[in-house]
Amino acid sequence: FEAWPRLVAEYKPTFGEVFSAWLQNYTHWGYTDLDVIYGALPRFVQRSELTDFDLFSYSFGDAEAVYLRGQWTVHRNGPTVNGLWRGCAHLAAGLLDELGKKEAHLRRMEAAGSASTGHKRFISAEGCYSHVAAHTAGLRIKVATKQFVGMGRESGQIYALRGTVWRCERQLQAAELASLAAASAPECSTRLAGVHTPRGEPERLR
Repeated sequence: FEAWPRLVAEYKPTFGEVFSAWLQNYTHWGYTDLDVIYGALPRFVQRSELTDFDLFSYSFGDAEAVYLRGQWTVHRNGPTVNGLWRGCAHLAAGLLDELGKKEAHLRRMEAAGSASTGHKRFISAEGCYSHVAAHTAGLRIKVATKQFVGMGRESGQIYALRGTVWRCERQLQAAELASLAAASAPECSTRLAGVHTPRGEPERLR
């Protein structure tokens, strides 16, 4: 982990049990990435996501690929959800074997002088873990399009106003910024009404 800190992300699905002592008084826990900018979360997190689902994850429009995003996945704090990671061999029964392979791979990379630039034998938390969750009977999962990706590389302008992040197709004038700032006032409400309007009925995974 000291040599390749990014590998810590591989074990994000285990956090519910690893940090269980700190989660005893919480209904939910989640994981994210370090390179994420948050706006006003009460505008995005919906109360129904907390009450009606066991896991919910925010995608960036690629909903045809149903998987739990590393950028934002929230878990109901309970033994069934917290133990899902045990269905992935590299996190459970095969953990020591995988760690041994990672160490051996690191040694080879160091000997070749490419430890900082080469492949890290990284196994994404999104792959096996999503498969296990999707095939666990009775588990309620929601994937919603609520994130932008690569904002620094896209056209347009990014504005952070009163805790809310906006992406606009052009640079705004002063009057437009004032209007946007007024719409950005954080709503201090436990209703968590959200900003999405459902279209159609939820469909079962096949």
